[in-house]
Amino acid sequence: MAAPFPTVELREVSVRYDDKTVLGPLDLNIAPEDRWVVLGPNGSGKTTLIKVLSLYRYPTTGSVQVLGESWGATDVRELRQKIGLASSSLRDQFRPDISGLDIVMTARHAALETWWHHYSDEDRDSALKCLSRVDASELADRKFHTMSSGEQQRVQLARTLMGDPGLLLLDEPTAGLDLVGREQLVGTLASVASDTRTPATVLVTHHTDEIPPGFTHGLLLRSGQVMACGPIDQVLTALNSKIGTVAGCPGHAANARMSNSSSKRQQSKVFGEVAEIYHRVRPGYPEDLYDWILETSGVNQDELLIDVGCGTGKASISFVKRGFTVIGIEPDPMMARIAAREFNDFETFSIEQRTLDDFGAASAEAGLMYAGQSWHWMNPDTRFECAASALKPGGWLCVFWNRPEEMHHSFDREMDDLYAELAPHFNDERFKVRLPGSKSVISADSPVEEFDLSQLFGDVHTFEASWEQTISSEEHVQNLLTQSDHRMLDEKLRTKLLRQVGEIIDNAGGGYKQLFTTHAYAAKLSV
Repeated sequence: MAAPFPTVELREVSVRYDDKTVLGPLDLNIAPEDRWVVLGPNGSGKTTLIKVLSLYRYPTTGSVQVLGESWGATDVRELRQKIGLASSSLRDQFRPDISGLDIVMTARHAALETWWHHYSDEDRDSALKCLSRVDASELADRKFHTMSSGEQQRVQLARTLMGDPGLLLLDEPTAGLDLVGREQLVGTLASVASDTRTPATVLVTHHTDEIPPGFTHGLLLRSGQVMACGPIDQVLTALNSKIGTVAGCPGHAANARMSNSSSKRQQSKVFGEVAEIYHRVRPGYPEDLYDWILETSGVNQDELLIDVGCGTGKASISFVKRGFTVIGIEPDPMMARIAAREFNDFETFSIEQRTLDDFGAASAEAGLMYAGQSWHWMNPDTRFECAASALKPGGWLCVFWNRPEEMHHSFDREMDDLYAELAPHFNDERFKVRLPGSKSVISADSPVEEFDLSQLFGDVHTFEASWEQTISSEEHVQNLLTQSDHRMLDEKLRTKLLRQVGEIIDNAGGGYKQLFTTHAYAAKLSV
């Protein structure tokens, strides 16, 4: 049965320090089943809002009701015991040698130590169950200072669940974690959010890739003011607009777009889960490639270019800087949002958030369509026909990939043994260079054959350029985080694998040199 009152009800709430308003005025209703994320850059008022919701900062104006109780007309000391709070400031207050179990139990009385209250066997059992819910049972007897940052955060998360709270408040729980630890904690948060026992939850962050699956609502703040508020899709759409740019919220990809069930995920649609990492670590393309495309196709600046599967726009930046008008086609909203952000200062770039099949290309009359690292993700039954319909007579199609070359490294044997143990099917791949682009990317024997089989294009022109890149252990792990086959692994297995991959490369000197070759194939429309 639904609660007779909202979990949180704020009316005209504002907070001022001296003569400066740092939050509000703000109206907010949070229902018991809601999962809210509060977004905004530093100084936007996120932490102040958490202080109000946790009943540690009385508002300058307005009314606050939490769990049906009005602040100012109730004993906040008792009410705070019904609120689960996790924050970096709270974490820093725990005694270094306190155990994980004791930290969780202290929530029973909203305390920081177990010394001043009596705890029963039932309390102990409840705390152990809370640790189990966040996959942290092994931390029960560990001293807090011996835990990694990620482990400390999981213990804090378990603490918020102690005593069946009516509200969870999570203030930037992934702050300070490395990429693997952050992804693991986001997965844990997703599990907690999907649990029907979990009460209304408010997660504060300024990175949209820290939004776990299952969150339902969003609040976007800037300088204490509400820029967007409502269902999560509406708020993320606002981030696609100039509101997002003005708000200054970093453009990390939103895991809110992930499916809750990895078995239902499509391998071609997992890149948006880590869109900002993708944009940061995936290499661009050599300028010689663009010189060759322009020389081969003869396309000029008066003609339209289409970047299909444009991702975050890496394949388009050189064309746009050279004065060409480009339409990017990208189905993933988070990848598309980053592309829009990156090209915000260029009037000659626009983006269509849709698939190639859905793209209304009949009137496009493009002189060139190109696909960088994406053609293999297009529908193989229709991609050449769709390209042909988007091109004007005599238009060109160019597809290209960066491919890591197979090389020998000092850590190869150890790396092969690790994959043999944790992901043996990866050792059956054509190449054991486990980096994006290392696997076969087309269904035919070669892209040339695919062009020929389509019977829509003329002779295929080819291009190759080799280049070398030094890759650190962190960059290697980040690349694997963006690789679709690694993303399809079970989350716990992927976390374990990537941590050990990073350790192997660290032990071998912390990095290595990798040779890449950019391969390109271009042909002129012949029908």
